[in-house]
Amino acid sequence: MKIKSSRLYSYPVLSAMYDDYINSRFSIKVKAYNKTKNLLLNINCNLDNEELISLINTNKAKIVCHFECQKTKLRYTKDLIIGDNSFEIANTDINEQLQIVAFVVAIDNISGYYSKSFNSDYGTSKFDLEIGSVLAISNQPDIPIEKNIYDLSNVPSIISIVPYNSETDHKIYIDMDDNNKIMV
Repeated sequence: MKIKSSRLYSYPVLSAMYDDYINSRFSIKVKAYNKTKNLLLNINCNLDNEELISLINTNKAKIVCHFECQKTKLRYTKDLIIGDNSFEIANTDINEQLQIVAFVVAIDNISGYYSKSFNSDYGTSKFDLEIGSVLAISNQPDIPIEKNIYDLSNVPSIISIVPYNSETDHKIYIDMDDNNKIMV
């Protein structure tokens, strides 16, 4: 899921796409490692804003990472902590590219939210935020996924073609044997 800078909010959102905050940052660094059946992701989450960290520490907000693969239609979320996070996604769920973005999201109603890092355009304005309000958006790295094109080359066929020795009947004959194969 790509968040575009044209998306507007009625309150300040910390993101490199917007100038709502000054001297604050929210970003993720992703390292991906292919394992036999899974993709191991190491995500380092960095948040540099006292007020947002305070909201997370008091359980009024949390960091949620969203993963999406457009080819396989995978949509997956995982809660993150500030610092290092590791987990795996099955290789069968992803193909070509994995899009990643993290959010700081309100998990409780927040009244009178103010940050000393707000852009001066906001003055001393305070904001009432509802559950689910996006407070920060990270950078949006894409992880290219290289798959072995021969993944399915060793899978046995479910169909066997065998000769049918009937001199009078010239129709196709299909039968299931004891090995659950289709005999044509």
